[in-house]
Amino acid sequence: MSRKYVLTDDSITVDGRRLYRIECVRPFSHMICGMRGGYIEHDGNLSHDGNAWVAGDAMVMGNAEVIDDALVCDNACVRGDAFISGKAMVCDNAIVSGNAMVRDDAEVKDRARVSGNPQVYEKACISGDAQVEGGAMVYGRARVSGKARVCGMYAHVHGAAVITDNAVVSDLAEVFGDAFIYGEACINGEARVWGDAHIGGDALVSRSSDYLYIGNLYPKWVGNGECYSVTAFVTRDKTIGVVHVPSLTSFHFPSATIIEEYEAEVEKTYGTTDYKEQYQAVVSLIKAWSKLHSNEISRLVIAIGNGGCNVADSLCEILPSDGRYRFVMLDTDSEQLGKHKAECEKVLLTGNHADDEAAITRLLAGDIDEVAVIVCLGGKTGSRLAPLVVRKVSDITSRVKCVAAMPFTFEGERRKARAEAALSELHSCIGSLGKVSVIYNDELFEEYADDSICDTFLQIDREVAKAVLS
Repeated sequence: MSRKYVLTDDSITVDGRRLYRIECVRPFSHMICGMRGGYIEHDGNLSHDGNAWVAGDAMVMGNAEVIDDALVCDNACVRGDAFISGKAMVCDNAIVSGNAMVRDDAEVKDRARVSGNPQVYEKACISGDAQVEGGAMVYGRARVSGKARVCGMYAHVHGAAVITDNAVVSDLAEVFGDAFIYGEACINGEARVWGDAHIGGDALVSRSSDYLYIGNLYPKWVGNGECYSVTAFVTRDKTIGVVHVPSLTSFHFPSATIIEEYEAEVEKTYGTTDYKEQYQAVVSLIKAWSKLHSNEISRLVIAIGNGGCNVADSLCEILPSDGRYRFVMLDTDSEQLGKHKAECEKVLLTGNHADDEAAITRLLAGDIDEVAVIVCLGGKTGSRLAPLVVRKVSDITSRVKCVAAMPFTFEGERRKARAEAALSELHSCIGSLGKVSVIYNDELFEEYADDSICDTFLQIDREVAKAVLS
């Protein structure tokens, strides 16, 4: 394909880089020869194929690429190793940087920022002063606006979900369907929010059980025939917030109230109507859910060996630091144990069976409701200790989960045989109510073959985290 633009002498310097205004030299799409566009640093920033263009005073620099029919316009800036493709548009004063990918029919506009390693695709829209960071993914017809943030390595927002105001979605959280997150709400940890749930105020939802959605309530909305819904959720100060859609006092933006205020409003609004019993039942259900929610269980996560402790490092960053999870790392190598960055209990074992068994028994003292064991099998430490730990844990609780990662083929037959023997022993000692989840590294590497090595290992960490939290 012949060139469709040239770099002119009109240039600017940004962060020590010289950028040149482009000029069309071949008609395409709505462009005619002589029309000038925005600024790029070099030919690699803008493809000569397709209808991709940089317009207005927009800038594309560094190793960033704009291809296919994508458009960067107005005063937008695309930099770093960012990749804009498909029919995506970056406009207004938006900035896309790092290794971010914006593709398909996605749009980043206003003063939005997309940075790090995120992906924004399909028909997603990032607007206002919103930020999408880290390895987050926003897709489908999802909208992120206001001063909302979607961040962390694993957060997903998709479907027709809306994240707005000062709301934050982070960690392993997933928001989808027609969910609406607003106000100062924070969705983090391993929470999954979906359906028509409306979560606002100062909500803090770290698990799926931190909110309760009740839909298909009557009477129907005036005009459109849709039913009312109620969402209850945990707040930062551990009270229960409630959102009634549409608002009992207005058909506009729903406001979050505490359960006591909601009960009074229900009595005022429906106390003399045919819907009184329905909404009294809703209040009773929320109160029952709240009571169950207050009875928190104690979770202990034990990481064994260097491989298991590496995964625990990632998990400690993902899970909420609200006291619901206690992490312990076990290893026989003091140097390796000291390298792990997670701020948690670290126990150095001797390698002597009797001494190690005694140390594990001390570790399990106290009230423990649920235990997850993380181990990468194949090595001597993990393969020897994992069955011992699981056997001791099974003596004190039936709620035991072991997540075991199998070695890569290239690690050799000896490690493979050791891992298979340890896995067989784990299955035999975990108990009838326990569960062993097996992660096959070879399969994950094949599944994510197109990703970089670092991204692939992040995906493996994600799979292990999902298994631990499921």
